[in-house]
Amino acid sequence: MGVTRNRVIVFAVLLAGLSMPVLGLTTLEFLRSRADQVEMPNPVHPAGVPAEAVFRGGPDGGYFIQLRRDDFRLADGRHLPAFHLTI
Repeated sequence: MGVTRNRVIVFAVLLAGLSMPVLGLTTLEFLRSRADQVEMPNPVHPAGVPAEAVFRGGPDGGYFIQLRRDDFRLADGRHLPAFHLTI
């Protein structure tokens, strides 16, 4: 019985020793990726840009886009989902 118990303890120690660095690296990578995200308020819409358009970009530039649904009507009366993207 003592040999089996010792094997279980050794296995548990090895498992913990291998999983802790992986968990630490995963946590650091998650925190680093979150630090790269910058919250920016939407810039003022230029003249001619619809109010429904949203800004996609970052501090170094971007563009306004507008997505509206415009389904295709099929000959048999069904609708096929479709969207128009305006930049």
